[in-house]
Amino acid sequence: MPMLLRKLNYRNILLDRERSGEVVGILRHDGEVGYFSWLGFIERDEAFGLGGTVPVKLEVVAYSLRSSHELDST
Repeated sequence: MPMLLRKLNYRNILLDRERSGEVVGILRHDGEVGYFSWLGFIERDEAFGLGGTVPVKLEVVAYSLRSSHELDST
C-alpha cells in the first residue's frame, strides 16, 4: 500500500488509501496553487480516461510502498 508524507508548516500529513478528505495543497503545471480534498490514489492511465483531469505535483518528504508504517525520506 503506497503512503506519502507531506509537511505543512510544522504539521505532518500522511496520505494513503484509508485517509480521505484531508486538504492537500497542489501545484499545477501552469503554476497555479490550489487546495483540494485528498480522495486517494488513481492510476495515471485511468485518470486520463476520465476527461477533465488535471495533472498536479505533490511535494512529499517521505514515501513508502510497503505495508508497514516505515517511510523513506526523499
